[in-house]
Amino acid sequence: MGTACGKVEKEEIKNNPSEFSINKRDLVRVKTTNIREDYSIGDKIGNEKFATLHKCKNKATGAHYVVKIFSTTGVEPKVLEAFIKEAELLREADHPNIIKVLDIYKDPTNAYIVTEHCKGGELLERIKSEGTLSENKVACFMQQIISSIVYLHSKKIIHRDLRLENIMFLSKEQDSCLKLVEFGSCKHFEKNVRVLERIGNPYFMSPEVIVGNFDSKCDVWSLGIMMYVLLSGSPPFVGSTENEIMQSVLTTELQFEGKKWRKISEEAKNLIRSMLNRNPKERPTAKQILNNTWIKQRADDNVADNIIISSTLSNLNQFDTQSKLQRATLAFIVSQVMSSDDMGNLRNVFKEIDTNGDGLLSKREIRKALENTTGFSDNDIDMLINKVDLDQNGKVNYSEFLAATIDWNKEMSSERLTQAFRALDADHSGKISKEELMAAFGGSHMSNKIFKEMIDEADINGDGEIDLEEFCAYMENFKKKIS
Repeated sequence: MGTACGKVEKEEIKNNPSEFSINKRDLVRVKTTNIREDYSIGDKIGNEKFATLHKCKNKATGAHYVVKIFSTTGVEPKVLEAFIKEAELLREADHPNIIKVLDIYKDPTNAYIVTEHCKGGELLERIKSEGTLSENKVACFMQQIISSIVYLHSKKIIHRDLRLENIMFLSKEQDSCLKLVEFGSCKHFEKNVRVLERIGNPYFMSPEVIVGNFDSKCDVWSLGIMMYVLLSGSPPFVGSTENEIMQSVLTTELQFEGKKWRKISEEAKNLIRSMLNRNPKERPTAKQILNNTWIKQRADDNVADNIIISSTLSNLNQFDTQSKLQRATLAFIVSQVMSSDDMGNLRNVFKEIDTNGDGLLSKREIRKALENTTGFSDNDIDMLINKVDLDQNGKVNYSEFLAATIDWNKEMSSERLTQAFRALDADHSGKISKEELMAAFGGSHMSNKIFKEMIDEADINGDGEIDLEEFCAYMENFKKKIS
């Protein structure tokens, strides 16, 4: 089960110091000339925090790429530092499963990184669209991702924020290779020196990162979470808040329960157990995992395959780490923008599931509704409730149910987003402030940090507020995830 990107050579050829040599860093220099002299910059295709992504075309070669444009004015020094760190890392990165950088430019107001265009989309999106997944294919995916981490560790770099959203296919071809595309949280490390900092997504965060004292083994934990999610469709450690997720990471026993795990080999489970060992000293290195028998034999299709059951794909289709702002906005649209007539038949579906008529969907009621069509375990249903339970009462109320089940591809029109924006923009300034979000969603000074984080999620230009364009772009990203 090879990939179009080829394989990494096992042996590294050493250059004689007296001979002429050149590395990728030498080929990609930071230019201070006008990028538009070399590239035609086209349509915007995406947004990142403090940056926008555009198609671009090299005028000399006619080749098409993507350029990330980052505004260097008015941003915090640590944000600029993270972007520069990413650019510097990509300058020297030379691996088939790490996105390739072509050029870097800097002018008085912006910085630019030109990279290859990953037209194949996110790994999870491909799995959803194809509707099938097997154990051998997961091994093939993991082999490529792990290989990129082995490379980074060999360069004394910890990634620190590995997650499935950062894994993309280079092309739409069936045998396209995977690319690791995000490097803003990477950090150089020295052997036997531990990092004192917490960073990353709580679902993929290792226990030692939560405590704030970690080394390169934290990436191995994140790889283990990835493998668990790909094989089962859900993360092993869940919670309704970030703190609850992190507490689960620290204390919940790792389990392989439900129909979804019955056909998965013991070798796969044992590998995950070793990667998710809470003692980092007992965790294998990324290189040891790459050489694991399960990875090597199944990635090369040398073992009879196991097709993953449909209920797992159903779970996987639901799995995401939806942002606070997106979840709050969906709830706001349901509550304040959409009318009862817009809800279609969902009201009747809710009433049918709510067998005791208390206006809340309990774990038992949801299980009963799902038992005839899926193999959901208690953990799956807990995760489902945790995702949509905005008020954290352990049950799903009507608005939460609607926010989770409405066909947002159909119902989230630009008109509705504009209506929601205007409703949230209480002072009609054309921007939503932290204080306006707190007023709309019942915040207080105790939750000041949460609402600042919500602003930061969509605040592309870093001015501390969200304008209409930023708001719509951010919610359109949600639509793309679920389409």
